[in-house]
Parts: sequence; C-alpha cells; structure tokens
Amino acid sequence: MAVQLSELTSGFNSFALKLYQELPKKDKSFFSPLSLSMALAALLVGAKGKTARELAEALEVDLSKESIQEGISRLMSDMMCRRGDGHYRI
Repeated sequence: MAVQLSELTSGFNSFALKLYQELPKKDKSFFSPLSLSMALAALLVGAKGKTARELAEALEVDLSKESIQEGISRLMSDMMCRRGDGHYRI
C-alpha cells in the first residue's frame, strides 16, 4: 500500500502545481488543493469511461479504483493521526 499511497500523493501534488499555474497571478482566491484532489479522486472512484479517464489524467494517477479508495482512506487517517503531545499531524 505504501507505494500506491506515494503514487496517489504524487499525483495530488502535480495536480496542485498545475492548478496554481493556471490561476491568475493577482487573484485573491483561496482554495485547498488537497480538498480538491480528494474530491476529484472520490469522483474518479465512481466514474466510468471518458470521465474516469479524464479524472485519472488530471490527477496523474494510474491506480485501480480500489487502490484509490484505500489510498484516500489511508491519507485521511494519517492526516488525522493524533500525536502523543495532543497535537494533530497534518
């Protein structure tokens, strides 16, 4: 699973960088690239045909839908992991 999680997060990072490049430089918009990536990945799990191919291409992932779903779950679990000092690691 570690390799698949690495591939998933690498794709999310590439998507975020491409998205930032497309935004106007003086735009004052705020968004969470991770939230967008997670939402698109969740859509990808349920998508078929052309839509699934386009989402996979945008997110730069070449994983089975089951692996994507497991990766999303693992990523969320890892991000919400509470450390011993009472703080959350993000």
